[in-house]
This record gives sequence, structure tokens and C-alpha cells, in this order.
Amino acid sequence: MKKWMTILVAVMLVLSMTTAFAAGVPSKTSTTTTTIVGMTGVTGDPLPEGFEIKIGEDTQMTTGLIEEMTEFVKGGSSVIDFFDPEVQEEILKHLNDNKPDTEALTLDDLKPWQIYEIVSVDAINYEEGMGDVIVTFEFATPYTMGQRMVGILDTFSGERVEVEPNVFEFVSEKTVLDAEVTEVVDGKAHVAVTFTEESIKKMEDAVASALSIFSEPMK
Repeated sequence: MKKWMTILVAVMLVLSMTTAFAAGVPSKTSTTTTTIVGMTGVTGDPLPEGFEIKIGEDTQMTTGLIEEMTEFVKGGSSVIDFFDPEVQEEILKHLNDNKPDTEALTLDDLKPWQIYEIVSVDAINYEEGMGDVIVTFEFATPYTMGQRMVGILDTFSGERVEVEPNVFEFVSEKTVLDAEVTEVVDGKAHVAVTFTEESIKKMEDAVASALSIFSEPMK
């Protein structure tokens, strides 16, 4: 059973949103403004009764993550540089798969990209062999059709490490997920995120999980 921990998670909303933000870093949780409007297996088969990917409780794990990101970009760094090189490469792979070389993005192209959403998520009752699951979220952020993005799933074990004398950070494993805007309804974007079988199992085993949407900046 997962442990419950209290937290403040930060997330930035733009344009029609009134929350203030700094340099592409979230500033208020989107957990309460996000809903799940659809869920299906990638094969099209019905999902087993009892299985669910859902909006979770905001957790203390994410507080440290947001604080780290905020401090990082305060110095003028881009959000993409916050991630380890292997995560950066995985982001590029997801964005560039099945794209001609002439359309391939580079790390420099991702410098202005931002994170507008961080939402707590959870998974229960996954059955072996179900495969990947596509979850459609409705976000308040007014993403547009064709706006490029990926999901970044943080799964936390609850472990903390000392990064400086008396300064501790929670440990998380990052998994990059495919994401795309499927439609915009009444100014709210529907974003389909493909949770892989591996990522769902990680969520079930984690103390807490958080999904970030890393995207092109709003125009």
C-alpha cells in the first residue's frame, strides 16, 4: 500500500490562467484543475474492471522537485537543462521518432520549451499483459492542436539523498512518455498520454508519482 504524504506541488498555467510564474517553472498544482476524460488500451481492447490510472493526492515528493526546478531556472537556465543527459536524449527520441531528419529537433530547439502542468497521478490493479494505456487528460492550459510535447513521469521511492551538507532531495526515476493534443473543448485542451506497461508498474510500486507536460511555449 502506498504511503500518504502531504505536499505543495507547483505548476504554471498561462494566457487565460492568472497564476504567476517564473521562467517556465510551475508555480501552483494543476491536480485540482485537471480531469481524466478517457482511458483505453493501445490495442483497443477493453480494460479490465478495477484497473485505473487516476488523479492522485498531491504529495510531499513533488515539493522538492519543484523547488529544485525553481532554483535551477532562477539563474537563467532553460528547463530542458534541468534534466540529466539521458533524459534529454529520451525526450528527443520521443519527439523525433518517425520524423524526417530535416524536421528533427535538437537540444537547442528545446531551450524555450516549458512545463505548464504537473499533476499527481496513481495507478491501481494493473494486470500482466494489458500493454500500454492511453489516458486523455483535460487541462486548463489552452494548448493548441499540433503543439509539440512529451509527458515526463516522476516515480518516487520515498528515499532522500544528501546533496549538500544538511540539504536533502527526494529521489525520483524519470520516464518519458508520448503525449499529444487530440482536441480543444471550450478552451481546454485534451491531451492523450501513452503510459507504457513499464511506467504503470513503476507507478504502482512508487510512494508517489507526478506527471509533467513539457511542451513548446504558448504563442
